[in-house]
This record gives sequence, structure tokens and C-alpha cells, in this order.
Amino acid sequence: MKAHKLGFVAARVSAHAEPLRAEITEAYIRRCPEDRLLLPVRTQAMFTHLPEMLAWLLSATPTSGEIPTDILQIVADFGCQIRLLGIDPDHYPILGECVSAAVANHCQGIPGGYITQATTVIAAAFAQAAAAARAEAAAGYAAGATATVVETVRRCRRITVVRAIVDRPWTWEPGQYVAVTANRIQGHFRYLSPALPANPAGEIEFHIKADSPLSVTGRLAGITAGEQLTISRAYGTVVYDDTDTSDRLFIAHTTGLAPIKAQLIAMATQGAAGRRAHLFFGADYPGELYDLRGLWQLAASNPWLAVTPVALHETDEFWVKPTLDCTAPRGLHLMQHGEIGDIVSSYGTWEDRTITVCASPENTDKIVTALIDGGTPAGNIFTDQG
Repeated sequence: MKAHKLGFVAARVSAHAEPLRAEITEAYIRRCPEDRLLLPVRTQAMFTHLPEMLAWLLSATPTSGEIPTDILQIVADFGCQIRLLGIDPDHYPILGECVSAAVANHCQGIPGGYITQATTVIAAAFAQAAAAARAEAAAGYAAGATATVVETVRRCRRITVVRAIVDRPWTWEPGQYVAVTANRIQGHFRYLSPALPANPAGEIEFHIKADSPLSVTGRLAGITAGEQLTISRAYGTVVYDDTDTSDRLFIAHTTGLAPIKAQLIAMATQGAAGRRAHLFFGADYPGELYDLRGLWQLAASNPWLAVTPVALHETDEFWVKPTLDCTAPRGLHLMQHGEIGDIVSSYGTWEDRTITVCASPENTDKIVTALIDGGTPAGNIFTDQG
């Protein structure tokens, strides 16, 4: 059998995503009923991202069954993050068995060898997730830390800033992300980047973008002072490096600002060591540049930092509803309009800079493509997409 990817099975998983999810959910609850209270209240909301993750795993794995090393690491990290929900790692392989049975059931007509290899890959992935979670627990790492919300500020219709105090010493590097859950989103977690460096006071700040208040992310953004968050340990490699003496270029789109803001504050508090930094902060609408006032204050006290705001559209739609935080007094560069990647590349190749891009996967791809097309060396560019 040729060593090409398990695309046939991945395509079938994608095409049968909802019935596959429902079958997995029913089988898992039947086998692990004690986990029912740890999962979302509505069964329709359980394992909603699992088919997409399965399709991604299978499409990236050759029929040899050898999962690529970088994907194994992502699987291991995910296994540790699931600890946040309270699920016993010994139950991960059981979920894998439920997944394998459902995949085999929905892949009738595909040559049996591919199905066998796919179920072998699934079993290996869930075993890896379980092993990583057990190892983390055995090493004494807590599944998570609780943080009490002290302030929630709606900066514009779609973006909220949540500030909290972590109840125990908890560390992260500026630029990393954590998994975050709360009682109001039982059985779900979201990946968020702290917008502040770790500090002795335990202060943590999250920037949350949600299109609907009824979505999982929207319910998390609606959290109020006094409620508690649970956060995982930190992950990610696009972090502040105080040994890097090169000048920096940061490109953030909407809440991609959070990890970059943490790095800028680290530079400001630990000493920029003569480096220059230029931040292009973008959004779809001017009123969604939700932290312009804070960035103005940061730039005003740190002359090594330049900030250029960028908005795709010149005016806000009626629903944007910006607050004063979305505007800045004079002192920042003039607002630019258009695709942020095109605007950044119009300034030159930036070949003398270490470049960090933080945005949604779609926007990250567009920004990186625009930079490379404009002559920026690809090796200078680092993203939170790997």
C-alpha cells in the first residue's frame, strides 16, 4: 500500500460529520456515564469539533500509520488540556474505541485496508493523549488553576476584555496561550492568550471575540465579576525572547493583539535593550481596534515602539458600537485602510526585523503571503499557527 495520506477516510469523516459525532457521543455516554456531568448539557453540543479534528489527523497521516512528530505533540498537548474538564485519562482510549467503531461504520465501501489503518491511527492518537495526560499528572502538574474574574469590559459589540486574578502561582511566557473554561460553558474550553506577562499579583487578562452572545465563546465573554475561570498550563512557542537583540515587527489582527501586547509589556518592563518595535494593529472596522487607547499609552511611555492602526473598512457598521478604548489621542501613526498584509508589505521588505504575526488562521495566511510576495524572507516570519 502506497504511503500517501488517509484522505479517503478523512473525506468520509468530513462528509458524515454530524451523524458520526452523534454516534460517538451515544457510545461514549453509554460506556462512561460518570462523565456525563463533565460534558455539555445538550448532547448536540458534545464533541462538536471531534470530526474536524479526526479529518485533520487522518489527512495528515500516511497509510503507514506513522503519525508525524509535530502532530503527535499537538495530540499530546490536547490530551493534557482535556484534564481541565475533569475527564480521567484512562477514559481517553475508551473514547478512541468509540471513535474507531463509528468511523468504520461510516466508511463502508472504502477498501478495508484503509479503514484498518485509520482505526490504528485513531487508537495511537488517543493512547498518546492519555499517556501525556498521565505523565503530566504524575509529574505533579495540576490540571488547571482557578482565576476569579474582577472586571469585564465590552470594548465594542464583538470584543470583550476580561481581567481576573489567578488563585495560585501560575506561569506563562508572553505570547503563549492557555485553555480556558468556566461553569457557564460546561464541557467546553477555548484557547486564549494572556495579554499580560505572568506577575506576582496573579493578574491575567483575556481578549475575547464573539459574533454571537449565544455561542460558547459568547457565553464565556459574558462572564461577570466574581465568577471563576479555570485555566490550563501554557502552550505555544511564539514567545518573547529577551536574548533576541534584533528589531521587531508585530502584526496583530483583532484579538491576535493579546499575545503581542504581553510581549510588548515584557519588552517595556524588562528593557528593550535599544531595539525598535513596530506594531501594525488591524481589524475589519475602525471601531474594532479595541485597545488603541491602551496602545497609545504604551507607545507614549516607550519611544522605541511605533503603532500603526489598520482597518479594512473606512467606516463602522451601525452594529460595531465602539467605546472610547477604540480611539486614541494624537500621537499614533495615521489610520491606514485596506488589507493589513498589503499595507505592511508596502512599507518594504522588513528583512532586518524578526516578525511575529498573530491573527485567525485565514488572516495569518493572507498576511504571510502578502509579506513573502513583497520580498520578506520567510525565515523572518513567526506565527502562532506553527
